[in-house]
Formats: sequence, structure tokens, C-alpha cells
Amino acid sequence: MRKRNLLLAAGASLATLSLTVGTAMASPPSPPPVEGPFSLNVQWSTTGLPQPASVTNGPWTLGQGPATLDHQNKGLCDTFPNGALQSNPGTNLMQPYYFPQIKRGLDGKLDGYFDYRIKDTDEAIAHGTSTDGGLTWSIDGVKLRLNGTCPANDASTNAAGNGDNGQGHPFVMTIPTGPTRKTLLYTLDRAGSVGDNGGLTIHNVTGGFSGLNNIEPVTAATPVPPGVPQTIGLDHPDGILGVIPGTGTDPHFNPTKILYLKKVKGSKSSPATGLDLTKLCTDSQSQPYTSKKANYDSGSPPPSMVSTSATAVRPAG
Repeated sequence: MRKRNLLLAAGASLATLSLTVGTAMASPPSPPPVEGPFSLNVQWSTTGLPQPASVTNGPWTLGQGPATLDHQNKGLCDTFPNGALQSNPGTNLMQPYYFPQIKRGLDGKLDGYFDYRIKDTDEAIAHGTSTDGGLTWSIDGVKLRLNGTCPANDASTNAAGNGDNGQGHPFVMTIPTGPTRKTLLYTLDRAGSVGDNGGLTIHNVTGGFSGLNNIEPVTAATPVPPGVPQTIGLDHPDGILGVIPGTGTDPHFNPTKILYLKKVKGSKSSPATGLDLTKLCTDSQSQPYTSKKANYDSGSPPPSMVSTSATAVRPAG
């Protein structure tokens, strides 16, 4: 079983990372150019080991069972197969959360969106906040679940059905749209015909995250939820990383520009274009670390000797 453990790398309050900035950070160009970002002299240095983040509230976590390789969904439901999904009753390691988008408010509180993904069993988007720099999180909402059902027993999954290929890799941003501004949630739709091939799904969360559907499956029969729009023009998008600073001040003269991940899928019999076949991991090299066979997805820069999956960071606007 592959665990997804969110490791925290935060500021001096957690003694994990420190940031040294030049005068440009304290006194940026005045004003920043409207046509794009401005340069900063930033240097990161480590000051301690990463710490695993913890979570309170929200849905089931791996530590409740605890989950094991033989019983990977232990504690997920009160009974199997038709029981009720269990919540997180206390504080546990932040598993299986990953792919966070975190912003800091003026009050110092962190606001985060996470991909909550139980391997081969379910996927959802979770929202939470942190008041200690990200060491602990409190989850206050879980939306857009793929399944929301219990497998046959705690040693099995929903892999025979939809598995864990739902909506993930969340990113929220506010964009200018004429006289008003909209806040939009972008997610990766993992349905086979859409994931990393079609556009990202778009949900309007201007009125808040709580207004989204609790369950919103994406399946082979319905790869895109009815009425949910998709992005157009992104090349094999796997998720948005961030908004380029200095953009998005005007929808006509300075539209929002982003950085996003590009991922091109491949297979052993048909590797993705651009892969160096001499540098691919074999199944025997991959499985001890991931319990999965090597994959043949690609992007740019080329994959390393450690992984056969690579992505490209691409600008878009």
C-alpha cells in the first residue's frame, strides 16, 4: 500500500525552513509592471528536518485503524460492505491528503485545499485551516466525492468500480470578470478519457466551498459532470500550480496568467513521446518503493532514473 503523507515545510515557527530575501522583497519595484512578474532575490535554506502534518476533524485517516498493507481500509466504515463512512475522531497524521494549495491570510491563518485520495477506493476535495503555520489542520469541508461508499471489507477497495479516479489536484483563484470578480475551483478530472487529456473542471465557489455537491462522480459513462465547464487551451493539464504575480488586474489589458503541470500519458507498449527509454525504471525497481509497476507518462523536463513519470511546468494566460 502506498501512503500519501503530507510533510510540512514551514517558517521559523516550526524551525524547518528559513527565507532570506533581498531588498526587492521589502521594497518591490514601484509599481510592479502590469504586464508580468517582477524579479526578486530569494534564497531558501534548510534549518531542520521536515515534520509530518496532523489533522483534526474531517474524514477517516489511515492512522485510525491503523491501515496496513493487508487491511488498507481498516476503520474506514463502521461495518462492511454497506456501512457508514467514519470521521476522524481526534488528531492523526494527515494521510491520505496530498497536493495542497495553501494561502496565508492577513491574520496569519493558513487556508488550504487538499486532494483527499484513498488508494483505489475514493477521492474528494477537502478544505481546512491552520493556526500554527501548517503543523496541524482542521478540516471543515469535504466535497465532490467520487464514491462515498464502503468496499466489501477492509482488505478490499472500490477498484472494480470507480476506484480513486475522481476529481483532484485542487486550485482556487479569483479572477477579474468585468465589473465583478469570480472565485473558481479548478480540479483534475481523472476519468479515463479526460484525465491529463481534456480540460480541468471548473466550479464557481464565489459563494463559498460549502455550496458544492457532496458527491459528484466522474465515470466512463459520464466523464464530465453535467453542467460543469472545462478549461480550453491548456496542453495536457494535470493541475494548476499558481498565478503569476503581477497579472490578473484587468480582464482585457492584463488577464490572469498561471503556471500549470503538463502530463502526457503513456504505457509500456507505447511510451509517451520524448521519453529516453534507456533511463526508465523497471517494474522491479519501482515496486519496492511504490508497490506499483513503472509507468510511462512523460512531459518536460525528461524523467530521472528514479521515476518514469515526469511533468512540465507551463505558463498559460
